[in-house]
Amino acid sequence: MSAEIQGADIITQHTNNPAPCQRAEEAGVYCFGQDADMSQFAEKAHLTGIVNNWGPYYIRRVQDVMDGSWETDHTWDGISGGLVMMAPYHESLPDGVKTAATGIEQALNEGSLNPFAGPIVDANGETIIKEGEVLTDDQVHEMNWFVQGVDGDLPS
Repeated sequence: MSAEIQGADIITQHTNNPAPCQRAEEAGVYCFGQDADMSQFAEKAHLTGIVNNWGPYYIRRVQDVMDGSWETDHTWDGISGGLVMMAPYHESLPDGVKTAATGIEQALNEGSLNPFAGPIVDANGETIIKEGEVLTDDQVHEMNWFVQGVDGDLPS
């Protein structure tokens, strides 16, 4: 990883491995963790991260199998279901950022914020979901477009 060569000022990873955050700290850039709290491995660099807590989900699903009630389905537990949480926010983050982030966490947990609610505009400026509408599960699964503000092209 040569973040300093590529001009990155933050590294993210999806490996559930501390190495990318450790390398970010060595390079003097920030990191954002995934799957587990990586702050103990990169105390100066780790801003926060998504922490997955699969334990209660697996216990529930195994119990369903044992009870004979298991059915295949998609899992959208997220923050409100206790499956996802955020690692502690680094002290270097401005208070306003931490306050905004914890406010979003709270709204997601309470169900007062739906990240798939419109209006949602794609990268070409086309409204995909109108105000008052929400992406369906199928639309989320089949998403093949970037939202406004994301530059790039999908692989063909």
